[in-house]
Amino acid sequence: MEAMNERKLPSLDGIVIHTDQGSVFKATEYRILSRKLGFQPSMSRKANCWDNAVIESFFSHLKTEFPYHSDMTSVSKIQQNIQLFIKYYNEKRGQKRLGYLSPALYYQAFLNQNLA
Repeated sequence: MEAMNERKLPSLDGIVIHTDQGSVFKATEYRILSRKLGFQPSMSRKANCWDNAVIESFFSHLKTEFPYHSDMTSVSKIQQNIQLFIKYYNEKRGQKRLGYLSPALYYQAFLNQNLA
């Protein structure tokens, strides 16, 4: 156990970690760990599912699409293919709620419209 406490933990600077569990979010140890590792804790407002609807939608697609289109023969392959899936999801995969544009194209269209 002592060796585990001594190992160098990775920096999570700038990463947002979301939880739906109020007890986790409010825990002193969680807040201390967030400061130590540099991540930003996130939690939905009470009874407001819209705060995390976008990430819930992404995870739904990840769970239903990723296993059928990815090589899952090793941890390294899964890690590599998750990165590819995220890139595909953000840059190529059209989404109905965005008018069948990818998130990246939708964002670019938004910027172009507001900068014009």
